[in-house]
Amino acid sequence: MDLQARKIQLIQFLALTSSESLVEKMEKLIQKDTTDFWDELSPELQSAIEKSIAQANSGQLTSHDEVMKKYSQWV
Repeated sequence: MDLQARKIQLIQFLALTSSESLVEKMEKLIQKDTTDFWDELSPELQSAIEKSIAQANSGQLTSHDEVMKKYSQWV
């Protein structure tokens, strides 16, 4: 069965169900699947990521080679 047929089958099943708990589970599943991971991050982590992006955009980067030279004795 192809994807389109499976989706139609699910729609028909959902339309005919009388199970409120099943509908609630489907709603939660859909909501979870469409939630942006960014919104689930703490404000502190969002701020740290935004700061890192700003630093990278302004050229404040350390190359991989530089990092490897500095920390090669521990890697």
